[in-house]
Amino acid sequence: MIKSREIVRRVTQMVVDKSVSRSAAAELLETSARTISNYTRRYLIYGAYGLVDRRHGNYRKLTAETEQRIVECKMMNFHRSACWIRNRLRLDISVESVRQVLVKYNLNGRTYRPALPNRVVSE
Repeated sequence: MIKSREIVRRVTQMVVDKSVSRSAAAELLETSARTISNYTRRYLIYGAYGLVDRRHGNYRKLTAETEQRIVECKMMNFHRSACWIRNRLRLDISVESVRQVLVKYNLNGRTYRPALPNRVVSE
């Protein structure tokens, strides 16, 4: 369930006013009573600003076009690494993201075997 900040604020305010119990609030927000306690504590200290979700993350998603460019680059030369591909295409993503695309298309471990030197059989 996606909880809007306003809904969380209203339910937390009801817990602070003691019009709703923590367990009832937890059921309303589909979370634990411990989370409601944390909301209440932060709300009492910081107000509504205390309920703002401050988690960070990289929400950038690779587009289908970028994935296709990564695959094409790998197909042109199987020896190239994810780091080389990222630098070659000037992508603003991590090497791990490029590697995950290669894994998705089963290209992560593909390389050609190095050519064996010509062996001369001497008699």
